[in-house]
Amino acid sequence: MNSNLTFIFLCCFLFNTLPSFAQEPQGDRILAWQVDHAEDGDFDAAYQIALSTCMESTHLFFTWSNLKPDTGVFNPSTTQGYLDVINWYYPSYGSKADLQFAIVNTVTKEMPSELEDLPLDHPLVISRLKTALDTIFEHIPNLELSSFNIGNESDIFFG
Repeated sequence: MNSNLTFIFLCCFLFNTLPSFAQEPQGDRILAWQVDHAEDGDFDAAYQIALSTCMESTHLFFTWSNLKPDTGVFNPSTTQGYLDVINWYYPSYGSKADLQFAIVNTVTKEMPSELEDLPLDHPLVISRLKTALDTIFEHIPNLELSSFNIGNESDIFFG
C-alpha cells in the first residue's frame, strides 16, 4: 500500500513539474555555430552540414594585432584575405555572423605593438580603435551581424 502511495505521489509530482522544463519557443534567439577546419579539408561541405542543422549565424574571431600589427599598417591577409572573404562567403549562404574582434584575449592585450603599454582608455588607443573599427566595417558591408563582440574572456584580464 505504501509503495502505491509513493508511486501516485511521484506521478503527480512529475505531471505538475515536467511541463515547466519544456522548451521555450525560439523567440529572438539565434542558433550560432563556430565552423572551423574540416577533418577532410572541405570547409564548404562542413559548412553545408552546419546549415542543414538550422544554423543561422557563424561565430568568427580575429584579433586587433592581426588586423593592424604596427602603426599605419593594416595587414592585407586580415583585411583582404579574411574580412573581404567573409563579406562575400557568408552572405552568399544567407548566413549572419557573430563577429568577435579581440583587443584583449584572456590575459593578453591584442593591440598594435606601439599601443601595448598604454591603458585601454588612453586617447591614442581609443582613436586607433575607432580607425580599426571603421576599417573592419568598410570591408564587411554585405555581412549581416547578429552580434559584434570586442574582446575575448576579458573578465580575466581585468581581474
